[in-house]
Amino acid sequence: DEKWKKAQCLLQHLLQELDASKDNSLEHKPLEKARGFLVYLSRTYPTITPFLKGIHLTLDSWRPGRDTDGWKMKRNKEVPQYSSEEPLDDMDGQLLQDGDGDWQFIPAVDNPMG
Repeated sequence: DEKWKKAQCLLQHLLQELDASKDNSLEHKPLEKARGFLVYLSRTYPTITPFLKGIHLTLDSWRPGRDTDGWKMKRNKEVPQYSSEEPLDDMDGQLLQDGDGDWQFIPAVDNPMG
């Protein structure tokens, strides 16, 4: 099948790029592109789906709150971690902690009655 051969070439290219890298890193955009194709391919070959987890973790490893392997770390329950790019000062609402200790921002609802 042509798709399967393309996937094999894509993975070989990623391995070659990784081997050639001095710091064991891959370029983000080509890896995103490879993931997109492999997700598409997993619809035809669902048995490859579990193997995509490594690519997902690698792509998300730059995000805050991740360990060196890309897995999410438990959040510190006392200090909320804001995921918004927008400063909290500019937003109206409340920061509340739920029963599990997770923080949620609840935006204020504009009251047209005043």
